[in-house]
Amino acid sequence: MITLKSTMTLPAAGLSGFEPPLSEEEAAIQASVHRFSKEVLRPLGRELDRMKAEEVIAPGSPYYSLFSEFAKLGLDPALLAELPPEMAVRIESMIGEELGWGDAGLAVSLGCAGFPLQMATAAGNAELVELCQGRIGCWMATQPDRGSDNQLFDIARDWPAGQQANIGNLTAKVVGDEIIINGQSSAWVSNGAVAQVAFGLMCADYGDGFFDSNGLPHGIAVVIPLDLKGVSKGKPLDKIGQRSLPQGEIYFDSVRVPRRFAIAERDAYYGAVSSSWSYAGTHMSQVFTGVARAAFEYALQYCHERR
Repeated sequence: MITLKSTMTLPAAGLSGFEPPLSEEEAAIQASVHRFSKEVLRPLGRELDRMKAEEVIAPGSPYYSLFSEFAKLGLDPALLAELPPEMAVRIESMIGEELGWGDAGLAVSLGCAGFPLQMATAAGNAELVELCQGRIGCWMATQPDRGSDNQLFDIARDWPAGQQANIGNLTAKVVGDEIIINGQSSAWVSNGAVAQVAFGLMCADYGDGFFDSNGLPHGIAVVIPLDLKGVSKGKPLDKIGQRSLPQGEIYFDSVRVPRRFAIAERDAYYGAVSSSWSYAGTHMSQVFTGVARAAFEYALQYCHERR
């Protein structure tokens, strides 16, 4: 569940004390996702691990069954939005952990698949919600020579005034009612090789250049349908780990996106950056808490079997 900020804020953390017992509803959801992870994610992850990267993304691949199987759980973000915030956060954390316990690559893929839809929902853009519904999404925030260096800056303390930033390989030019995108993403964009829609973060020129007076780049956060003219994709990465997660470059050659597809422009851009990174970072911590738990369980089992 993403809450879209209008301004840049630094993260806040506090102590919450010991966790209270799970409610009946929380325990039922946890058990349901754990069963899904055991019966669907782990077998599917093992099967995909043995396949070549091109085979994983090919039509008819078992990878695509992931989304229909997960949908059967009924864990739509709209469900979490109806719950009290403190309960929604706990349930979201449990879901992420149980998915990570099952298979880290597939857990990340599921998280990224719904990312554009969640951002559209947070922005209250009904047209984009409809556009993203039922499509595999990706989060396009990293670039080859810039990495993910579009994160927050504590400008007063950390930004060297007047020094221009690296605008990266993927940029946008905002002209009238259109956003014109050129360049490429990094090869490790999760779901990049299979995505049908992207949530992109990139530097943008609104007609007065890419930089403000301090050298900080202007940016734009935008939902991009990946069936537009000028979009192409590279080969999927053939990796050592997380082979169940399809990753790859996405290329843009004067791709024209309607300006109304923007989630945040100019002054609101860094607020959208902070919202997306806060959600993504939290989801990754949940997933890999599950991975750590699974590793401990395997190690415990092995130490009782080894002679």
